[in-house]
Amino acid sequence: MSSGMQSKGLAAQLRAGLFHAKDGVTSAALQATAAPECTQSQVTRALNAMRGTGLVIRTPDPTGTRWSLTAATRAKVARTLTSDAENTARRTKPAVVPSHTTPSHAVLALSAAQKKAIESARIAQEIADFQAHGGRIEVLGNTPIRRPGGYRQSMSGIATA
Repeated sequence: MSSGMQSKGLAAQLRAGLFHAKDGVTSAALQATAAPECTQSQVTRALNAMRGTGLVIRTPDPTGTRWSLTAATRAKVARTLTSDAENTARRTKPAVVPSHTTPSHAVLALSAAQKKAIESARIAQEIADFQAHGGRIEVLGNTPIRRPGGYRQSMSGIATA
């Protein structure tokens, strides 16, 4: 049996059709139900290829050849269908992440200015709480802020250095 099954294409359509037909099905009936866009010869060739890899078995019948999935393939398809249904159900539920800085009724998409204002208000509240409990804040140092020089000043600094 092949290591991985295709999730799309003719083989996947035929596997799904064979999975739902518990007692097997003829290639003509399978072509009509699972792959109506394909010709009878395309379906038969695909089934023969699947038989060569051990995915399906062929049983002679008075009405024609009946095709069915092997037990291992049937189990693998059942697991795949179950996991697909679980994944779909899991994806449909939105993930809710609790917010620690904003109330639950607040808008989820905040601009940069709103985020900065919220952070500033939080820091101001922490400072006020610290001072209310007897804390003191001292500014150490009084270094003047130098404005960056213009283009000519920066170029002259490079030349003299």
